[in-house]
Amino acid sequence: MNFLKEMSRKIFVPGFRSFSEKVGKGSKEAAELPKHIIWRRIFFFGCVPMVGLTFVNCLLNYEHVRPEFIPYEHMRLRSKKYPWGDGVKTFFHNKRLNALPNGYEDDSDVEDL
Repeated sequence: MNFLKEMSRKIFVPGFRSFSEKVGKGSKEAAELPKHIIWRRIFFFGCVPMVGLTFVNCLLNYEHVRPEFIPYEHMRLRSKKYPWGDGVKTFFHNKRLNALPNGYEDDSDVEDL
C-alpha cells in the first residue's frame, strides 16, 4: 500500500510539499503547473482510459463475416509450391478464413468465430 502512495505521489504531485507550507489560492505556484506535469496528467487521465475503452469496445463488438469466394484469376496465384506441407497452404493458414485457389476448405458457416 505504501508503494502505491509513493508512486501516485511521484506521478501526480508536481513536487511533493509538506503540509507545513502554505500555498494560497492567489499565489503564482498554485496557478501554474509545469508543462510536463500537465501532459503527464493528460496522458494518465485522458489517453490511457481512451485506449482501454477502445480495447473493450473491440472485444465486445467483434464480428467477422467471411467474404464470398470469387475465383479471380489474379488472386491466389501459386507459381511454385511452398516448401512445407502440401505446398498450397501458406505457413499461417487458417482453414476457416483463408481461401485456397479453388475455394475455402471448410464450407460450413463461420458463426463460431
